[in-house]
Amino acid sequence: MPRPSDDSQYFPISHDPYIDLPVIGIGMTGVILLIGEGRVVKKAKQYFKRLGNYQGIISCFQTSQYGIQLALAEGDLASYLETYPEREDLKIKWILSLIETFLYVHSCRVFVDDIALRNILIIDKQLELADFGQSILLPPNTEISSANENDLTVQIEVLHLAWILYSIASWHIHKYYFFSPDNPNFCWPSSFPNVDAVLYGKIFKKCWNREYASMDHVKDDAYQLLAGH
Repeated sequence: MPRPSDDSQYFPISHDPYIDLPVIGIGMTGVILLIGEGRVVKKAKQYFKRLGNYQGIISCFQTSQYGIQLALAEGDLASYLETYPEREDLKIKWILSLIETFLYVHSCRVFVDDIALRNILIIDKQLELADFGQSILLPPNTEISSANENDLTVQIEVLHLAWILYSIASWHIHKYYFFSPDNPNFCWPSSFPNVDAVLYGKIFKKCWNREYASMDHVKDDAYQLLAGH
């Protein structure tokens, strides 16, 4: 599956209005520059027009050929899990919010692909999806449950999300990427952690075992489990 490899195209050019801003982050698909007043600009592909404004997606103030002005976050989810003590009240809130966010993203016919803790930011204790540099814009009439773009499917998206949700539930960082060099033949994982005693563990197992055809089904199960929690 092809992945972006040349970041040079995202760096400022001579007439770029952001050329003198300090760099505060460099990722796989672009650089992040500090504007000030709670805003940053990202030099990356622009998927925000398709997604619009949504509570679980980082606020986009302005887009141009030079970049995207975004809200300045307090940090990413990986750093938060490493730094702060476990909070049961945030676990359920964050798990449900991410499920809702990815349901919305898929409803806009977007595959995220790079679903990672580092790409989920925290603003006022809310989780916000922030990086769409490797995302795929599907045709608007795509049947999401059967879509396959560059080998990426909804079940792989659900698989990736399950590892994020498991990281929250266990308050421990778990990294996984289906298309990593360690999986050159794109084989489905053959083993997973025992999550019988973990919050929402039943959902994680079903995600990992390809029992969900869409994010709608993940959401339905999550709220059913919450009702009996």
